[in-house]
Amino acid sequence: LNYLIERKLINKSNYIITLTNESKKIIIDNYKYKHNKIEVIPTCVNIDNFKYINKKYENKINFCFLGSLNKAYDFIEMTNFVHNISKKNKNYFFYFYIKYNNNYLFNLLQDKNINKNRYLIKFINTDDVSKYLDNIDFGFFFLKKNTSIKASFPTKIAEYLSKGIPIVCNNFNSDIEDIISNKQLGILIDYKNIDYNKLTNKINFLVNNENINKICREYAENNLSINYGCNKYLEVYDKI
Repeated sequence: LNYLIERKLINKSNYIITLTNESKKIIIDNYKYKHNKIEVIPTCVNIDNFKYINKKYENKINFCFLGSLNKAYDFIEMTNFVHNISKKNKNYFFYFYIKYNNNYLFNLLQDKNINKNRYLIKFINTDDVSKYLDNIDFGFFFLKKNTSIKASFPTKIAEYLSKGIPIVCNNFNSDIEDIISNKQLGILIDYKNIDYNKLTNKINFLVNNENINKICREYAENNLSINYGCNKYLEVYDKI
């Protein structure tokens, strides 16, 4: 029944906006909808609110998870990641900037016996995101793979890249694979099968790439700014 309702709504639509190219393909394949009536507009941010800093890496390398503690994220594997990679380099530090206080994440980190001096969990307001990202070198997160995630484009992607921060994450859909791997804006990993020696080498490579912050920022300016998103919506309205 849900499929029939969804199909009717889609076929009655004058135009469809979706967040990812992968979800556009799914709609076309499953519902035979016209490809020229679907526009992909990823989640954008006002990059003027994200002051760009060209970082100079020192000994300490800061990783950051930013966002909510919802079930879309695989926090068990994320804490496994923190546990294993922190053993590779004593100068790795992990920030968890979350939208509300919750003991769940703290308990997971404690269960892994991760030294409390290696991480910080902090509740922050949306308006303060930019300043708390000033000292961050890598954004990281793992999303659980499922059908709905193929249409997902988390806001944190635009927030990290607007600050010139490369991303470490899993390939939860083909769009993130294109951004991270093909456009080389971070490191894409299979968190179920991580070679931590190779991963730390990739991290060191990006740390020593003096252009990575600029490349990330430029991508955000051209593809993830609120001006870009608004212009894409105006193009759609002009076609209807």
